[in-house]
Amino acid sequence: MNDLYVFLTKHVVLFSIFVCLLILIIIIEFIDSINSKNIINPNDAINMINYKNALILDFRKEEEFKKNHIINSINVQNIDKIINDKTIKKYKEKTLILIHEDNKKAKNLICKFKKHNITNIYYILDGMISWNKENLPTIKN
Repeated sequence: MNDLYVFLTKHVVLFSIFVCLLILIIIIEFIDSINSKNIINPNDAINMINYKNALILDFRKEEEFKKNHIINSINVQNIDKIINDKTIKKYKEKTLILIHEDNKKAKNLICKFKKHNITNIYYILDGMISWNKENLPTIKN
């Protein structure tokens, strides 16, 4: 124990950096665990669609949506329009599933919905890429 005290007194800067990094890692892991609660895979999405009557909001470009989209999904180009629209208020109790080609943008969309008290919301990790990898049904125009 005495050796530890000597080490800490001689290497205060090194020990301080270690403690800061340790705290930073703990914070990052905590935030990541909170954010990962909203991530689902395509099979989870199917269960939510079938058993919770989930509504699918597709935030991809209209051209991409027309090429390939999930049955009964709704293409949304402007999040502000759908959040401020009175129709979204009736879906507060409903499960929402977001589709976006960029996972980071999908997380940002979820944050925007949560600011408006829409909390039962998820996104499919890697969006339509993972849906298509699973060979799940889509509509092609």
